[in-house]
Amino acid sequence: MPASSMQRFTAPLPWMLLVLVPTVCLFIGTTSAAWSLAEHENVRLSANSALQLCILLFLAIMAGTVLMGVFIRWMSRTFEARPSLNQCIGFAACTATP
Repeated sequence: MPASSMQRFTAPLPWMLLVLVPTVCLFIGTTSAAWSLAEHENVRLSANSALQLCILLFLAIMAGTVLMGVFIRWMSRTFEARPSLNQCIGFAACTATP
């Protein structure tokens, strides 16, 4: 793979934008659609509560992806491969994307 396309593949911005998909869906779902635990009891969050939850979800997904990338890089030493940390994080983000 040429270097320019590899840099494009491992660039952090597209992966960070993919993390926004579940956070935006969570915000819309918890503020407008709501959910029900009992038959006639709908639970809906305020915009402030949903925003806090979405920010925490975004940070948790980002931290988990970076941590998985660090583990992939650490495990790659077993096979004498030398990928960069950015490549490992890109791989972890690509495999974690639904």
